[in-house]
Amino acid sequence: FFILKGENILSAQLLLLAVVFDCLDGTVARMLNTRSGMFGENIDSLADIVSFGVAPAIIMYMISPSQWIIIPAALVVICGLLRLTRYNTLVVYQEGPTKTFLGLPIPVTSTILAALILSSFTDMYLISVLMIIISILMVSEVKYPKIKNNKILIPFAIVVILCMIPGVNTLL
Repeated sequence: FFILKGENILSAQLLLLAVVFDCLDGTVARMLNTRSGMFGENIDSLADIVSFGVAPAIIMYMISPSQWIIIPAALVVICGLLRLTRYNTLVVYQEGPTKTFLGLPIPVTSTILAALILSSFTDMYLISVLMIIISILMVSEVKYPKIKNNKILIPFAIVVILCMIPGVNTLL
């Protein structure tokens, strides 16, 4: 909604906040020892497609001076939806936790787009190409490692949180 009001920086900060919450929801659920079965997984995927598919697509559309941005924006949503559908299907058949993701995880779209906006990168041609590449990688057969190492995650979370503070993002 903030991108519709022209609040590009706040929109990018909220994308990063969505990434932080996405990283935390599973951890919090495990800490509280709660399980909701398929309902929780499906509601998580619904939140993911909105936060990491629809929101970046709308932001790309709103910040671009050209109408052709609809192609990479639609590709982000379509490939994100396909990636999440495949993930939910594979989870049903897997036994125990895995150490890899099949295809690039969808939060990467919001992370990269937010980072570009916060760094004042405005070349929509390059942003479009990058989002097309990310979209293709989401539905690819490439395996990506799951990062569970707190030595990596904690500094990443700190930098993300710092980027949400007005003025700090320009320093970073």
